Amino acid sequence: MPGYSRLFRRNSSYYFRVGVPVEIRPAIGKREILKSLRTSNFQEAKRAVAYESAAADTLFEQARAKLKLISVPSRQLAPLSETQIHRL
Repeated sequence: MPGYSRLFRRNSSYYFRVGVPVEIRPAIGKREILKSLRTSNFQEAKRAVAYESAAADTLFEQARAKLKLISVPSRQLAPLSETQIHRL
């Protein structure tokens, strides 16, 4: 199955499998996503894995965005002095 790295076959069924990137594992709560595609037909599995890949990539992007919002510290900036303003 060259070209379908997230697709694998166990016994007679095809599965979608993808590892969750380390930086977003806390947001996802898993090391990998494993889902049965509920088919033994390779052509159907190719279509299903494309859909699941897109869904997983969207989930990863949402988790990254969520972590960026959480990790940004909210702090008050000190006012600039006259010397600093002049330098700018």
